[in-house]
Amino acid sequence: ELNPAFEIVRENDNHSYDADSIEITAEGDSDLWQWDNDLKNLFLYTPDVDRSNLRTSVKVDNLPVRENNKWDTASFILYNGDDDYYTIGKKSHYNGFATVKERAQSATETGESATTNNNVSSAWLGMTKVGDQITLDYSLNGETWTTVGNFTDSTFGNNYRIGFGTWGTTRKVTFSEFKVGTADQSY
Repeated sequence: ELNPAFEIVRENDNHSYDADSIEITAEGDSDLWQWDNDLKNLFLYTPDVDRSNLRTSVKVDNLPVRENNKWDTASFILYNGDDDYYTIGKKSHYNGFATVKERAQSATETGESATTNNNVSSAWLGMTKVGDQITLDYSLNGETWTTVGNFTDSTFGNNYRIGFGTWGTTRKVTFSEFKVGTADQSY
């Protein structure tokens, strides 16, 4: 049974879950980007901790690898709405790990410059929000973390939810080991 703190937005049958993991099958006619807000099976979690002082992480398996002319994406999301979010994840059209900041249908993607992580298909993704500061991180082993995005955003607020999403060519992405706590706790 799904934890009642979760909601599934634009739900269809291309997902499964149990007490330990969520598996979402990516769909090519689905996206979360500026005006293309039709992402299917967007899992959203409402945390029961102070969202102005939060740290969260999740392990993700079957992340997309770097491929030209592909738009496969798997993301961990701080979500205020379809046009108001931050993500950390992998995108097949970017090197390594990538972040997205979207506000009012204006989005910016940033990927790593090095190609070292292009073929990584399993990793932990993390997000920390303290006041107006948002930090997006990843780990290849669940212990050593690398920051790929730091943002200061005084208007993002603390009513966001935590999301899991994937889109692109058909691939099953698994989210597991989901943790939520206060920012003073380690990942």
